Formats: sequence, structure tokens, C-alpha cells
Amino acid sequence: MPKPLQLKLKLGERSYPIWVGQNVIQELPKFLGKRKSKKVYMLADAKLTQAHDEISKLLFVKGIEGHLILLNAGESLKEIDATYPIYAELLQKKADRDSVILALGGGTIGDVAGFVAATYMRGIDWISVPTTLLAQVDSGVGGKTGINHSAGKNLIGAFHQPKLVLCDTQFLKTLSAREIISGLGEVIKYGITFDPKFFHFLQKNLFDLIQLDPGTVQAAIQRSLHWKSKCVAKDELDRTGTREILNFGHTF
Repeated sequence: MPKPLQLKLKLGERSYPIWVGQNVIQELPKFLGKRKSKKVYMLADAKLTQAHDEISKLLFVKGIEGHLILLNAGESLKEIDATYPIYAELLQKKADRDSVILALGGGTIGDVAGFVAATYMRGIDWISVPTTLLAQVDSGVGGKTGINHSAGKNLIGAFHQPKLVLCDTQFLKTLSAREIISGLGEVIKYGITFDPKFFHFLQKNLFDLIQLDPGTVQAAIQRSLHWKSKCVAKDELDRTGTREILNFGHTF
């Protein structure tokens, strides 16, 4: 098993670590143990039963108060009417300003959980635990949170950086072949846009990537996030045009 890797997204006071590798979820109690509040509210994809059970047990063993809020992932979750009950559940479970939200799932879970964290009690801390390849190399990092409007996608939201990102490659085993290939499209984007050597690495190791070979996948995620972090650090609020290049393959 390859040794997990740590990157850092450098944003001054808003800088945070990004862990990549198998079982990096073990870093979660270490991080939470340093916090004043030991209350965690896990906004989790309802389909990821094994993943949220594992995290709940991990928190319990370490004496951390964990609360589970199950969500149905998908674009319908990003409607404003779908987010309102989440706030109600946080209030019912007595989440306060010192609590932390944990986003467990793919892109829509991260978008919504981050948005809720940015707006609940005017903003509380959150942790990103992306479970799809697409989210691990893209939306799980960078602090873009939001929901949709009838006029367009992601038009309501906030830039709200997480305090920690855990890209645990063991969660990728839950993905279908289609989802893996979809995520690889995003990985290949980084090679085409920034890094010819990385692109050739992807060409050479494509079969191993599709088969989720641990070392190959970890290397691909780490290199993708290296470039994603550089873009975000230069243009956190997406205003100078630097970060727009990350839309290659989306709007172009």
C-alpha cells in the first residue's frame, strides 16, 4: 500500500491540508481532537452506508460527538427547497457556531454541505470528504459552494474554504465503471492543460487507473490536486481569469 500524501492549499489564514491515499480518513479524529468543540455533523450521501458507518464508529471510539444527516445526492438536492430541511435538522440537533460540518459524498453533497456551512449561523467550519474521483480531483477542493437557480447552475453560493480535505481512495471502490471514467475525464484535463509529462503518464497507465490500482490512482489524484491548488491559490474568488482555465472541458 503506498504511503498517503499530504498537500497544502496556500491561502494565508485560510490555508488547509489535503490528504490523498488509502485510509486517510484516519486523519479525521486527529484533526478534530485539536478543536474546542467535539461536535461533528456529517451530511452524507444516503447510499454510502458503509462509509458513514465507518466514520461514525471512528468518531465514537475517539469520544467525538457525531450526528448523521442523510441526504439523497443529485441535482435535485441543489434546489433551495431541498436545503431548507438541512438547516432545521442542524438546529434540532443543536449545532452551534463551534460545530463542524463534514461533507461525505460526491459533488452535489460537497456543494450543498459547503453552502450550508457557509450560511448556517453566518458561517461555521466544514471538512470535505469527497468519495467520487470527480469530486476528489475537482469540486472537493477549492471552496466553491452553492445551489442552483431556475436561471442557471450554481448561481447562489459562497466561497467558503474547508478546514481539511480527505481524499480517501478506498471510497472509490463504491463507484461504477462509468463514474470512474467520468472522473478520469477531469484528471486528463489537468494533463492537457498544465502538464505534458502527467498526460503521458495517464496514457501509459490508463488501464491501471480504470482498475483503481492504489499507487497509480493516488499519484493521479495528487498531481491533479497539485495543479488545482495552484490555480485556486492564485485566483481564490475566480475574478482574475486564472481559475477559469479549470473550466476546460466544461464550458469549452
